[in-house]
Parts: sequence; C-alpha cells; structure tokens
Amino acid sequence: RMKVIALFAVLFAAALFCINAQSEECEACTIVVELAEVGVALSGDNNVTAIIQYIEQGCTLVGPLESECKAVVSSYGEPIVKDIVNNVAPGTICTDYGLCASTLKIPVNSKFNK
Repeated sequence: RMKVIALFAVLFAAALFCINAQSEECEACTIVVELAEVGVALSGDNNVTAIIQYIEQGCTLVGPLESECKAVVSSYGEPIVKDIVNNVAPGTICTDYGLCASTLKIPVNSKFNK
C-alpha cells in the first residue's frame, strides 16, 4: 500500500510541476495516461472498467486539475487504457487525441519543405 502511495506522489509531482507550461487539458491527460500505466501494471487481467475506476480515484488527488482529469477520463478513459494495454507509446497518446500540442517541429528551411 505504501509503494502505491509513493508511486502516486512521484507521478503527480512529475505531472503537476512540468518544466514546460501546458494547457490544463494536456496536463490532465498526462496524469490520466500515467495513472493508466500504473493501473495496467497493477491489474493482472487488464480489466478496463477496474482500471478506469482506479484512474477516477487518482483524479481526486490532483487538486486543482481534478475536474479536468475527470473530464479526460469521461471522454477518453477507455481508449487511453486500451492504448496502454496495446503498448502505444505513452508519450504520444495525449497528442494523438489532440489534447497536447505536438512537440515535433520542422525548421522552415528544412529540406523537407522544399
């Protein structure tokens, strides 16, 4: 039980104190993805419903982002959990759903733009 609490603390600290400023929706999605990763790791059978309940409980611990977190779970919880179960790269999930801006930038003078 203490390991899970410690893991929560680390995940939330990382998500809430990101170096780059992000939208609340993006931060909430990042938290949901991290909770989904933990939920899948702790779940022996990848029960999507149980993992979503776990994520919803985690949303109550994120302070000012609680409502955004719950909104992301409501709209994208099941597909996010399924993506994690199917080994989609966690760092791309929020971008794939349009909740975070893409970090890929191609320079204007790039040879790909010619």
